[in-house]
Amino acid sequence: MAGDGGPGPARSLDGHPDGSAAPSEGPDEQHRSRPPEEPRDAPGAPGETSSELAEGPSESKGRAEVPGEVSSEDRTEEAHTEVPGATAVGGGEDWSTPAEEVPSAPEAMRQAAFMGVVLELPSVHPSVVLQEIDAPMRELRVTIAQPEGVAIAYAWRGIATPRPLTHDLLTTILQRFGLQVDAVRITGVNGPVFHAEMALSGPSGSHTVECRPSDALALALRQPLPVPIMVAEEVLATAGHSPGA
Repeated sequence: MAGDGGPGPARSLDGHPDGSAAPSEGPDEQHRSRPPEEPRDAPGAPGETSSELAEGPSESKGRAEVPGEVSSEDRTEEAHTEVPGATAVGGGEDWSTPAEEVPSAPEAMRQAAFMGVVLELPSVHPSVVLQEIDAPMRELRVTIAQPEGVAIAYAWRGIATPRPLTHDLLTTILQRFGLQVDAVRITGVNGPVFHAEMALSGPSGSHTVECRPSDALALALRQPLPVPIMVAEEVLATAGHSPGA
């Protein structure tokens, strides 16, 4: 068969480059020359079958291919198919199934009632007083700034102002866009600083917005319907105390 560089000189079967025929097994053809073989550059030529087509690749000799059968190489590649997030044994890839994430349990919340805004001298900052509805009915006092204390007191007592305050304006915007305050949650405390969030719902779905407790209470008290006030158990255990203590 000719190589990639084109047909070369015809070679005899015993390896002589002069093209002379090798001796035949018959006594009458010992000195008879065989004509040089025609080059076989075109395996698909009419009436000719190349050695590659007749025998097939060297790896497939002696074995017929069955349609639909997966070769050993394909099976080897399938056996080594990478699994996302897996690590092979003895290697740097993890073949083990990743552990499912277990959702953390929701933090325990206790419902509280708004009791009012008080100013205890000699402090110049008012405090919001919340009380746990169920036993042991712990009390929680959150110190706020004076402007927020005035805004909460006006909403609690239903006092109208000549012009809308900031929380009145925000309440009007929420109503115009079809949003309502579903709950106020005091979620944490770090020293004198309390953290809170508001649960909102509207045409676009439910949303949770982080905020200060004073702003959340000022908005909640301006809603047409009562808004639940929830306090985390951890906050009550840290900053709450029994009434009168």
